[in-house]
Amino acid sequence: ADSITMKRLSTYLDFIEKRATGELVTPATWIRSYIRNHKDYKGDSVISDSIAYDLLIACRDIGEGKLHVPELLGDVTIEPITTE
Repeated sequence: ADSITMKRLSTYLDFIEKRATGELVTPATWIRSYIRNHKDYKGDSVISDSIAYDLLIACRDIGEGKLHVPELLGDVTIEPITTE
């Protein structure tokens, strides 16, 4: 394999290891934390429209590379998606 492929594979395996050892949180843990810390959450297990909307925007922004969440992604960066 070429050096670019090996670097990408190594980065991915490091990411998996950090997730498996608990160094990085799982997506489910991150979502629960996001909801618990949202300004509109009242601790009553109710996910209001505003919480759900903000969560979806955050997830979209992570997936599009606009928002980096170190506790979820570590040092892995998602390249921003552009329309160019």
